This record gives sequence, C-alpha cells and structure tokens, in this order.
Amino acid sequence: MAAEAKTSAPAVDLGTGIFSPFPFKVSATVGSGYDDNVTTSKAFKQGSPFTNGNIDITYAFGDSRLQLSLDTGAGATYYWNNLSVPGVSVNNYDINTFVKFSLTYKSSPRLTLSMADYLTYQTEPDFTIAQGLNRRGGNYFYTQDKFTANYLWSPRFATATSYTLAALQYDDFNVGLFSDRWENTFGNEFRFLLAPTSTLVAEYRFQIVTYDHLSRDSNTHFLLGGFDHSFDLTEMWKDVLKRPFITVGFTAFVLLIPLAVTSTNAMVK
Repeated sequence: MAAEAKTSAPAVDLGTGIFSPFPFKVSATVGSGYDDNVTTSKAFKQGSPFTNGNIDITYAFGDSRLQLSLDTGAGATYYWNNLSVPGVSVNNYDINTFVKFSLTYKSSPRLTLSMADYLTYQTEPDFTIAQGLNRRGGNYFYTQDKFTANYLWSPRFATATSYTLAALQYDDFNVGLFSDRWENTFGNEFRFLLAPTSTLVAEYRFQIVTYDHLSRDSNTHFLLGGFDHSFDLTEMWKDVLKRPFITVGFTAFVLLIPLAVTSTNAMVK
C-alpha cells in the first residue's frame, strides 16, 4: 500500500497590503460668517451673513530633470441678504475658480527652462494679484503666464531671461471699459554670487500695456537692483561663539539699540 504524500500550501501573511500613494491631494473647506461691507463701498455699504465652500486639488510629479506641479480649485460664497449697487451688476454670490501650473526642465547642467501659469475666473476684489479694482466690480478673468530661461555662465554668474503675458477681462462692460487690458513684459535678470549666502541682483524690464477700449496704452522701463541674502541663524550663532571679537561687537551693538531708540528728538522731549 503506497503511502499518501501530503503537501500544504505555504503560510500567507494576510494584511492590508502595500499601496502606492495617490499622486494628488484633495482638500475641502466649508465656512460661514458675517461681512459688514460686502459691496466694499462707502456710499452703498451693505452687510450680510454668508456661507462659503472651497475644494482644492494639487498634483506634483518630478525627477532630477523635470518638475511639474498642478493646483486647481473652485469655490463659492453665498450672501443671504439681497445686494444692490446702482450702475453695477451685483450677484448674491461670489465665485472663485483657478488653475496654477508650473513646469521646470533642466535641459543641461547650465540651462534650465521654466514656465509658470496662473488663470482665474472670480469676483472682485482680489488683492493678492495687484490687478483690477479695489471695490466690488463683478466677475472677471485674469491670467499671468511667465516663461523663463536660466543660464549659468560660470559658477558665480547667471542670467534669467523672461517673458510674461498678463490679461484682465471683465464681464461687465462698464467696468471693463477702463480696465480690460493686455500686458507684455520682457525681462533680463543678472545674478552674481558674492558669497555662499549673498548674491548681487540687477534686472531690467520693459513692459507694454495695451487697453482694449480706451487710449490708455503705455510703455514702461524698469531698472531694479539689490542683494539676495540667506540668513542661517544657527551658523550665525556658532560664528558668534567661535570668534570672541564678534561676540564683543555683537554685544555692543545690542546694548546700543536702546540708546539709539531713546536719542530721537521726540524721546528727548
């Protein structure tokens, strides 16, 4: 009689498994409050309770040569009281939709190409973009797209040549009559590394502004200059402790601050 051979399957550790993370992130917010001047106007000041909600989606991808990021979102704010401003189209809700896209490509050890795009359709005012009106003026479209070529000429000297396109368009013709425009900006930045943490910066820009409806076109030249310095407080503190003469000078500087503050004509009186 032949003996039966028994085989058993190897034990398997059952668990949650290994999953790759999602390449994007999603966030949502809901809030409520009271705005005492929804119309942002002194003459037609109106307050109202409001409720708002927003959703934001971000995506990032990259390797040693290519970096890509995308951020898009949408939101709305509803005002519970009826709003009205003579001569201006005013809704009981605000909308805010936007897309941000950036791309950086290291073409060679010296040349890096980058692009940064921003598009939004929303309700005035938005003080973060320094465009348009400082009061409620209806819905508008705005975009700013910048293309830059960075070139490292030497370990200490680099340039950044850029072109920026911006456009502002209002839904309300009465508002857009004075504000709708296109902006073309050409720039060239020069950077010279003075020290590991200090860079001398100079930049020239030429901007062409073209209005859609009125003769308000302009050409502007900009000349900018300054220093770009990175502070490392940890290294600064180590340097102060390492060199006694720096410690003495730093202490004297701190002690002179109260003397300088109290030596003004106003403080003396």
